[in-house]
Amino acid sequence: MKTAEDEAWEAIERKQRAEDHGAGIRRAVMCSVAFVNECDPRELGMLTLRKAYEIGYYQAWQDKKGPEGK
Repeated sequence: MKTAEDEAWEAIERKQRAEDHGAGIRRAVMCSVAFVNECDPRELGMLTLRKAYEIGYYQAWQDKKGPEGK
């Protein structure tokens, strides 16, 4: 049986996971924008916007993992 304290801790953990997820999405969007801004216009013309977003999103998650990739 869960106590009020257990439920409070679970609520805090859910809030932290939601904040982490939101922060990850914001990082992904910012990296995507940076990628598009840094890309040569000729190269960018060969990419779809979706692919540019995917590259930036992937970069953001790699940055979050750190240099050891964990």
